[in-house]
Amino acid sequence: MKISVVIFVIIFFFISAPQLSYSQQEKGTHNFKIIGKDKLSNVKGFNGEIAVEYDQNSHDHLFISIFKNNHKIGTKTEFRYSDETFELLKASDYLVEKKLIVDGIHTIYNEKGSVENELLFKDELLQQETRFYADGKKQSLSSGDGKILNGEFKAWYPNGQLSYSGAYKNNLKDGEFQLLDKSGIIISKGVYQDGKLISGEAVIQDIVYVNPEKPAQYIGGDKALDNYLKMESSDIKGVKKKSSDFVRIVNLGLNIDKDGSIKKLEILSEESPSDQEIIKSVFKKLPGFSPALVENVPVNSQLYLSLVLTNKGLQTKSQLAVNPIIQSGDSFNNPVYSLVEVMPEFPGGEKALLGYLIRTVKYPVEAMENGFQGKVFVSYIVENDGSISHINVQRGVQPSLDAEAIRVVKGMPRWIPGRQNGKTVRVSYTVPINFVLEYSR
Repeated sequence: MKISVVIFVIIFFFISAPQLSYSQQEKGTHNFKIIGKDKLSNVKGFNGEIAVEYDQNSHDHLFISIFKNNHKIGTKTEFRYSDETFELLKASDYLVEKKLIVDGIHTIYNEKGSVENELLFKDELLQQETRFYADGKKQSLSSGDGKILNGEFKAWYPNGQLSYSGAYKNNLKDGEFQLLDKSGIIISKGVYQDGKLISGEAVIQDIVYVNPEKPAQYIGGDKALDNYLKMESSDIKGVKKKSSDFVRIVNLGLNIDKDGSIKKLEILSEESPSDQEIIKSVFKKLPGFSPALVENVPVNSQLYLSLVLTNKGLQTKSQLAVNPIIQSGDSFNNPVYSLVEVMPEFPGGEKALLGYLIRTVKYPVEAMENGFQGKVFVSYIVENDGSISHINVQRGVQPSLDAEAIRVVKGMPRWIPGRQNGKTVRVSYTVPINFVLEYSR
């Protein structure tokens, strides 16, 4: 992960800022001297201050801190500097010229001024990340570049007790792993080599998995789920009142417990209050699932379902005999459908789509620093040739997260196009892209 570009954007706005203080710091044993303004404020487009200081533990490093408009520190970043004099007004130039390199600790503070994250960089590349609870205790430590785990990994309970520890090599467990309870008693211990358990027992972190090895599944399979949905929803008064041409695609997120029960239901698509009540009433009585598995151990997981609501009730897409629903179109001969006989598919299916999102999404530093998170819903059209067009944010969270979601969708490979009556057609599609600050691997 690189943050120099982001730092450059921030510093770029400071070039015309008025002087807040002008204390030429002593060079001391450093290879360079800080001259001119060491703190700037009243910058257009930025509420706060920026300051520079020597790193007293290194002869060629300095710190740049950004303060919020309440004068509390927001971030503090360690840079390596390779010139004789440093002037804060010229920081953007130094970044472009590669004289100023992110190298060391990048610290992110919460609103109360406590450390929220510490990211360790070496030559602009992320090496390790440490997350903290609100009270300052460590929450997790992960080694790697943010996408692939390499090295030590640890997690702690809020009381400060270690809960999980081990080491990874290219995202695979390698070495001894332990899972402990809140009092420090070992629950499970095992030794892994290249991701395979070679002695002891499986050690599985107690978190909510969004991409488990084996996803949770309704007992009896999709057809049994479809039968249950239709049986429970067809007689609901609100369903019976719907017109014969009413069709809605309903996107749901289910938090499935390790015992298979539904812990939480989240309606991800925009639904009317009456339709929300229909969905909630059906799922309130829904029997359990076979839980998700990681190394054959039941785990908590997040399961996403895409259903269809009609005047006959809730049904799964795969079991619905559909008539095409034209949503819009450039012309009568080139309509956009909401639902077709064969829906478009990401190359490799839904699991491949999830893998693409996990690999491609880069958490914006601005959003990370300010604690922004949530689901961005992006709609688009899968064209006849599988290309993606008409990309729009249907429900956003924050500008930088929304922009990142659009970037990710724009970069998708061609889909397998939808088909109706044996012909490829244009189909509208919506995907939720989830930005979560909690480490959930």
